[in-house]
Amino acid sequence: MKIVIGHKNLNLEELYSCAFLPGHAEIIVDSVTNADFAATIPGGAPKDAQSVPDVPKDIAGSIRLEHERAIILVKVLQIVKLKRNATRPNVEFLVKILNNGVSFGGENLFKGLFELAKEQNVFFSEKELFILGNQVHIYNAIFALEVYKLSQNLPLLDTTLAFTLESLQQVHVDFLSEYALTLGKSTQGVNNFKNNLQALTDKSKLLNEQAVNKPLQDALKLSKVYQLHTSVHERVLQLSTLLTNELNNDYGSLFTEKKYKELLIFAKE
Repeated sequence: MKIVIGHKNLNLEELYSCAFLPGHAEIIVDSVTNADFAATIPGGAPKDAQSVPDVPKDIAGSIRLEHERAIILVKVLQIVKLKRNATRPNVEFLVKILNNGVSFGGENLFKGLFELAKEQNVFFSEKELFILGNQVHIYNAIFALEVYKLSQNLPLLDTTLAFTLESLQQVHVDFLSEYALTLGKSTQGVNNFKNNLQALTDKSKLLNEQAVNKPLQDALKLSKVYQLHTSVHERVLQLSTLLTNELNNDYGSLFTEKKYKELLIFAKE
């Protein structure tokens, strides 16, 4: 599988494929975008030792290999967005790390990355260092990966509910009608849940089709279960959209602002 970055937004499925399929998902930078990169760092490579970014302490001990790869991919994506302010050898260096399945041991991610860069005579520009040191990308990459994994498990959650309803052998088919499942609401999350459950229980012989008098309390309990499932569907969809937008935000656009120098002076003060 080839994942091309630079000419379009990265989606969560591509992030997942790169993080979980290191030997099968190849990262390629769009040729048009690649042509915009600078051949060398303007002003030459820095002589001073480059400061190594820190991994946030609250998650440093829990970063796994898939998180590490997701973080690097998001960093590459943001550096690519620098276009003329990005250095081609540096982008190629980061892409090779992903394509070759190099691991730095989670919490030692940036320490290992910068040591390898030094060994290969790779030095990052000030703007690339800004991107690499941005901790927002670290959280976004990990959260986006976990949200996508959760979205892929939602059908299993719905299947468990359908199996439970069938196992009771007393649930009337009316409890699986469109209105019973949605309470008249029509959102993407609600519709996804409704479609999943109706498809799973379609023509089921374990559901009760006979007229029965069930207490109102039982119907309300089942309705609350449905609402819980639909709220999970809805929240996952919202988070997926939010995190996709965050991953593809152009943080490097700061460097095109006229007041960039003033911001640097303000930061130093």
